[in-house]
Amino acid sequence: MEDNYEEFERIYDIKYQEKYGYFRPIISKVIFQYLDCGILANGFASVKCRNCKHEFLLAFSCKRRNFCPSCHAKRTVAFGEFACSNVLKKVPHRHFVFSIPKIIRIYFLFDRALLKELARIAWQVLSCYRRLI
Repeated sequence: MEDNYEEFERIYDIKYQEKYGYFRPIISKVIFQYLDCGILANGFASVKCRNCKHEFLLAFSCKRRNFCPSCHAKRTVAFGEFACSNVLKKVPHRHFVFSIPKIIRIYFLFDRALLKELARIAWQVLSCYRRLI
């Protein structure tokens, strides 16, 4: 990725903007943080076990969910543990998935406010479903 990113950024407007929208500045920030993730030369903490005195270096991470696979996995596990112990009651739960048909996904890409409306409609559907069962 590091070898080709500058070229990708240079040709983005010409090749990809029409389909995926304008190149947001946050993209470069996320990419460079990902490339620096877990590299000791970019910063680390020294960790020492109080019991056995074993010591090792722990490289800083980018903490980028949804882009960096290792950081995303860590955050997913941490959130799951938090939700199970602090949020969810010890009762049966159901998992519902609402997907957006491919033909209308482009509207959500260019108008992010529509996602709020989608969440509201999904909540209405589930509320209606609960009343029926």
